[in-house]
Amino acid sequence: NEAAAFPISYATAYLAICDFGGLRKGHKVLIQAAAGGVGWAATQLCHTVEDVTVYGTSSASKFSLTQRNGVNHPIDYHVEDFVDVVKRMEPKGVDIIMDCLSGGEFTRARALLKPMGRAIHIGISSMVWGQYFRPWKTFKTWWQTKLVNVYNLSKDSQAICGLSLAAVSEKEPHRMLDVMQHLTELYEQGKLKPHIDSEWPFAEVAKAMEQIIERRNVGKVILLPPEEHKKSLSSQGTRE
Repeated sequence: NEAAAFPISYATAYLAICDFGGLRKGHKVLIQAAAGGVGWAATQLCHTVEDVTVYGTSSASKFSLTQRNGVNHPIDYHVEDFVDVVKRMEPKGVDIIMDCLSGGEFTRARALLKPMGRAIHIGISSMVWGQYFRPWKTFKTWWQTKLVNVYNLSKDSQAICGLSLAAVSEKEPHRMLDVMQHLTELYEQGKLKPHIDSEWPFAEVAKAMEQIIERRNVGKVILLPPEEHKKSLSSQGTRE
């Protein structure tokens, strides 16, 4: 089950934090949704490098787990403004922001970047709530982020990046192979470990999706194949 929880989250986090972000010793990192699968992976990757400080947003009920995973400064997005908290703790700003919210929050987060800082956008959480896709919110998000002011980026010496794991996998397969080999080495060294929030049979896929969409999970939600499929996989493995 850890194998099912590992590739997508950890590859996304690695490309965002390590490749785009250029993670190095002494960096300050803000991870939005630190209790999610990618946020969980990104936090662990941050601590494969010496003296990295991690700020992570989540609900307060998830603080004990995210702190145990390596978040140095948890931020409750229900009651605190993450921009105010980070500015107070890091007046000079942060080096890396990993964002999955989009829209106005992404725009506000950019104000936290240091010179040479990088904001990496990996998702569209702000466009979805519950089981519904929100057209008005989607339009608002697009409107708030449709223009990237190159002059301001140059003036402030900052970068904004967008990441699609599917695009990298399709167009740069050798890069993905290198990433997975490196991640596997870190896993074997005990530096990375997925957290499985819950496991669900295929018959309850709707409930599993609800767990994710309503943001109740910490780490990955796993779907279990039907028993007959398990037996088929098992027999294939035996023949091999």
